[in-house]
Amino acid sequence: MTRLAWLAAVGCFLLAACGQPSSKAPESADVAPPAAGAAAPASAAKAPAATKTTAVPAQSGDVVNAGEDLETVEPDQSTPASPSPLLTAALNAAPAGTVPGPWKENQNYIRLIPAQPTVTNLAGGKVEVAEVFWYGCPHCYAFDPYLEAWRKKKPAFVEFVRLPVMWNDGAKLQARLFYTLEALGKLDAMHSAVFSEIQENHDPLVDPGVDPAKTEKIQAAFAARFGVSAADYDKAYNSFGVDQKLRRAEQLNRAYMVTGVPMIVINGKYWTDVGHAGDENKLIALINDLATFEHSGR
Repeated sequence: MTRLAWLAAVGCFLLAACGQPSSKAPESADVAPPAAGAAAPASAAKAPAATKTTAVPAQSGDVVNAGEDLETVEPDQSTPASPSPLLTAALNAAPAGTVPGPWKENQNYIRLIPAQPTVTNLAGGKVEVAEVFWYGCPHCYAFDPYLEAWRKKKPAFVEFVRLPVMWNDGAKLQARLFYTLEALGKLDAMHSAVFSEIQENHDPLVDPGVDPAKTEKIQAAFAARFGVSAADYDKAYNSFGVDQKLRRAEQLNRAYMVTGVPMIVINGKYWTDVGHAGDENKLIALINDLATFEHSGR
């Protein structure tokens, strides 16, 4: 493959719109309007401009029912952490079922009906904040520093997790990279480096022919820079645990009806994004308020 053809292939693979691509993406297309009564997640407000692709509607039978083949949440008797006094006062003053502050349902956030399972089985009193992301998405890359800063000072009752998209074979191989690094205990050290390699160095860390075996070698060579042996990478890459997490990620992608990223899901009950919140800083504020509202049990 010539260098020009390779760059073209990489460009097609890293679809910058961060919306769900069709199985054969057109060279130029507008974003399909959301169905009546539904809102599709918006792209990040300050992310680089990008060609948008048409989202693929779910095929009949694709969307799982609430909790279908997924683990259930088993709460325990742990003592929940206390929200801040100011937010407690705001919650007490707000009508039941409404989030305090300037936020409006169906405008700033969308309620998932029925509520869906969380990514992990949470301990009692915990609230899950899940980021649905794609390493190939420049909008996710732009939002990642905001999330990392928030993680350092998030409320104690918040459990933060990431959920990779599973839109096509290329995205699934990047998701396998994510879960392989997690299994190796290298995710915190390498997550930002993976983003930089893909977004800054334009290396998708996936074989151009989307071959899993060739992709493993490419990813293992990258992981070797961080002290991971090829044998250790191979063991984790092909492990049952990673396969299981990939299956669960695919189910949750359907359950959350993911059509664009970055997307934030609160406790399997609400989703929002930069476009709905207004900007990155407002999204962080909305995450805190939705999490505290959920933690209050209202």
